[in-house]
Amino acid sequence: VSLQLKLVNGATVAVSVPSSSTVSALKKIVAEKESIPVEKQRIIYAGKELDDASTLAESEVESGAQMFVVVRTAKGLQIHVKTLKDRFFIINADQTTTVLDVKHRVAEQDSQWEVTRQRMIFQGKELLDSKLIVNCGLHDETPTVHLVMR
Repeated sequence: VSLQLKLVNGATVAVSVPSSSTVSALKKIVAEKESIPVEKQRIIYAGKELDDASTLAESEVESGAQMFVVVRTAKGLQIHVKTLKDRFFIINADQTTTVLDVKHRVAEQDSQWEVTRQRMIFQGKELLDSKLIVNCGLHDETPTVHLVMR
């Protein structure tokens, strides 16, 4: 299968591997090409982290698929911000990050997402700008927050 692996820095790595390859084998290729240690990589496909022991076939990865390589951070939290049109922003946060900080980081990545027009939704509730991310229930390893435009 031919795959496009998108990295957080915006780079794309193109690879061709058999569908019987494991996610772990894919991580080794990324490590060789991009110098990202295997243990720090997370491979995301269709909004889910793939298990290292699973094959691409078992994970239902099709040729031409676009996958994301996310780097685990030593401290803090990595938040996936998803728009209604399936656009993803990956935001690193820590204990002092507010919802407003996350909105600013999204706007820095794409200027069409003006801070004042963003609404962030988590588990069906709008997040208040002044709230710390850690106080919004975002305790999962990689929580997904939904972003809509006012």
